[in-house]
Amino acid sequence: MRELGPTSLPELVKDAEVIALAKVERLHEIGGEWFEYKKKKIWLPGAKVGEAIVLRSLRGAKIGQRIAIAGYITWICDATELSTGELAIFFLTRTDQRSGELSPQKSNPHFNQQLKQALGNITLQYIAHSGQGKLAAKQVGTEFALVATKRFAPKNRPGNQLSYECAMLNLPSDVPFTPLTTPPTASQRERYRLYAQGHVHAADGLVPLEAIERKLKALIASSSQ
Repeated sequence: MRELGPTSLPELVKDAEVIALAKVERLHEIGGEWFEYKKKKIWLPGAKVGEAIVLRSLRGAKIGQRIAIAGYITWICDATELSTGELAIFFLTRTDQRSGELSPQKSNPHFNQQLKQALGNITLQYIAHSGQGKLAAKQVGTEFALVATKRFAPKNRPGNQLSYECAMLNLPSDVPFTPLTTPPTASQRERYRLYAQGHVHAADGLVPLEAIERKLKALIASSSQ
């Protein structure tokens, strides 16, 4: 069985046709149907598609533009996921590069028609690398930052800082990092516990968006040469 392999910022920049900070304002359910099981009617949900607005753009989009983002999986190891209110830097492709084994376009012959009814002529786009092309962000006042995890080696081991991690990506280690002061969630505590088993400490924090934008602009410039 194929597995979802790791990716990197250079790979995402190379493959993405749109790179933008966007906020998912609404989730549309495309398709869906009732079916009967043991004399009970059960609703089988349709495919999720996010309607988002571009707040900042690095490639292929305009500020204020509304975009449609596929929020559904098409194969077993797909990491694609969207939620209402989600803020992130999205790396998007205009064609679906996933395998499509579970694609609603295959299972629902009316998908494209239903999509147009919900979103008009907005072109559907796809999160690059099976959902890995997304860096979670947070608005702090009027500024934006990325939510990241910083991993540390114990004090008695050389090399205090090991890496940053945002979503499933490793970020450059030379960007500023501000630890979050809010109590960790249950999922964060579990992640910290797993890191500790590998003798690594971890903390969640914020990385300034401008620091990542500078890295991305440099990668975009080099990829276009």
